[in-house]
Amino acid sequence: TINPNDYESVKNIELGYLDSVKNMINHTKMSMHDVIKITSFNPAKYICVEKRKGSIEVGKDADLLIINSNFDLVRVYCKGNITYDSI
Repeated sequence: TINPNDYESVKNIELGYLDSVKNMINHTKMSMHDVIKITSFNPAKYICVEKRKGSIEVGKDADLLIINSNFDLVRVYCKGNITYDSI
């Protein structure tokens, strides 16, 4: 039995961001654009940081994940700086 109040019992059922995006693409009819919006802008808006995060615009933090067509992580930018690079 899974107890939702016990982290040890639920930690392995969580999906990471990229797995969540893959799941949405594979199991819904949503466009990539809509999936990206609900996984980036909407959470940023929910926690009131949409002026800095959640979309690509001049003046925002420039936190970006670059993925390939297989949804493998290729590069990560944090505040415009490369923090991970698999190339």
